[in-house]
Amino acid sequence: MFFDRSVTIYTGIGYTGSGFFVPYSPSFTCTALLAGGSYKSFRFAGLIEDSTAPTLSFYTETQFMGQQTVIATNQSNIVNRIASVYKTGSESWSLYLQPNYGGSAVFCVSTDAVLDVASLGVAPGDIQSARQGC
Repeated sequence: MFFDRSVTIYTGIGYTGSGFFVPYSPSFTCTALLAGGSYKSFRFAGLIEDSTAPTLSFYTETQFMGQQTVIATNQSNIVNRIASVYKTGSESWSLYLQPNYGGSAVFCVSTDAVLDVASLGVAPGDIQSARQGC
């Protein structure tokens, strides 16, 4: 089986343990992913039905660990703690520290992955709203 998108693999069952991000490659197969048996679970970022749709996948822990929430539309009030972000599609997204897109955008997500929002000067849990475009 070939993957048509990037995937995060985990050493523990249920997306626990150490996480490892695997960028998309046309030659990367499921067999290569699970070789050696050290990985117990994996999940995709974005929408299952369309890997190219503009989305943000939020994770409650750094390095794409913890609970995952996927958004495909503007979100004016994010209630989950966000510690890492993965973007699919070609659209950029603006993230805000206040609900309803209040204040200035803290940063623009234009790359595929932000392993730890703290690396951008934002504490996990501080992001309160998101919308497409920068």
